[in-house]
Amino acid sequence: MLTITLLGTAATMPLPDRALTAAVAECGGHSLLLDCGEGTQT
Repeated sequence: MLTITLLGTAATMPLPDRALTAAVAECGGHSLLLDCGEGTQT
């Protein structure tokens, strides 16, 4: 089963309480980081 998790949904600049856009797609034990915004930590 494919699961998409939104990690951040803010706009143009990172703030202490808001992350830029990023998402993780997970399927079959594998993960793929998508649309990795500035400040996204892995």
